[in-house]
Amino acid sequence: MRIGKTNEPVVHLKIPDLEIGKGYLMQEGKDLCILSTGNMLPIALETANLLKNQGKEAMIISMHTVKPLDRELLASLCQKFALLVTLEEHSLIGGLGSSIAEWMSDQEMLFTRLIRFGTQDLFPHSIGSQKYTREYFGLTAPKIASTIIEKIHYANTSCYSR
Repeated sequence: MRIGKTNEPVVHLKIPDLEIGKGYLMQEGKDLCILSTGNMLPIALETANLLKNQGKEAMIISMHTVKPLDRELLASLCQKFALLVTLEEHSLIGGLGSSIAEWMSDQEMLFTRLIRFGTQDLFPHSIGSQKYTREYFGLTAPKIASTIIEKIHYANTSCYSR
């Protein structure tokens, strides 16, 4: 599902040097990594700010292309973080999150947890704005940050700790 563009905020101060198939570092962090694609990047940055208020520093990576997947970057992130989060204004099936989940399932990544945020595999039976639809699917910074905080403890417990 593509919800549309509604004058999203500018996230780059200058035109970035992007490379197809390579993630782009937007912000450093040490506690978890949020990988975002498309127009969810501003939500990722807002989520990181909310997490910072909770004492968690999130690295933000812009995955401006989903295919080819930046496998080298993902391997490095799985070495560094116990928790990866994907954000997309797209179905959880067939997008960034599922591509990363499929890649991870083929690796020996026993210590990295993945949380995916996107649209559920259902048709919303009511019509609304982009804001309404994001709220419907829980794709708002407060909801995402809250869910991450709830689940971050699990990622840092014994079976996931390094």
